[in-house]
Amino acid sequence: MTQEDIDRSALELRGTLEGEAKAALKAKAGADLAGEAYSYAVTEQKSDTQAGAEAAGFSLTMSVDATGVFYDRAALVVIAKKKLFEQLLPGTDLAGLNDDALQASVDKVADPSTGSGPGGAAQGTASVHAYMDGTVAASATSPSLEPGRFAGMSLEEVTALLAREKIASAVTIDFVPFWMKRVPRLKDHIYVEIEP
Repeated sequence: MTQEDIDRSALELRGTLEGEAKAALKAKAGADLAGEAYSYAVTEQKSDTQAGAEAAGFSLTMSVDATGVFYDRAALVVIAKKKLFEQLLPGTDLAGLNDDALQASVDKVADPSTGSGPGGAAQGTASVHAYMDGTVAASATSPSLEPGRFAGMSLEEVTALLAREKIASAVTIDFVPFWMKRVPRLKDHIYVEIEP
C-alpha cells in the first residue's frame, strides 16, 4: 500500500461525500432560489493501514463539513453590478457585463459549534464572494477624449497618446477633406466616437 493509493482513495471518497452533501443540502433548501454556492472542509480522515504496509485492502474514514448557500441569483447580479459601478473611475464606463458568467463562492461561514462566525456573524449565516466579467472603457465624458486635446496632432501622435494612456486599442481617424494630415486646430471641428 503506497501513500499514492491512500491519497487517490481519499480524493475519490471526498468527491463522493461532497456530492452526497450537495444533494442533501439542495433538497433541504428547495427549488425557490436559482443561485447556489458550496464550501467543503475535511475535518477528519483516518486509514486503518499505513503507507508502506502490505495489505489486500484498507478502510478509510472521512468526515466532511459542507456548507451550502442558496440565494436569489438575479438579486446578486444587481448587487454585483452596483458594486462594480461604484468602483469605476471618473470618465470610464462598463462596456459590457456578462450576467451569465456570474460566479459565487462561499467566503466565510459562521461556526455551528460556537454559534458565531467571522466578524460576529450569527450561526446560519455565510458570506458569499461574487465574481463577474466585464469590460471597462473610456466614456464619452472622459477628459481623455476631450476633442481639444487632439487639436493639431497627426494620426500617429493621437494613436501614440491614446495607446500610452491605455484608452484605446485601435484608433481610426478620418480627415475631411481627405488631403489633410493633421487634426483641425478648432475643437468644434473635431468629433470623437467610441466603438466597443
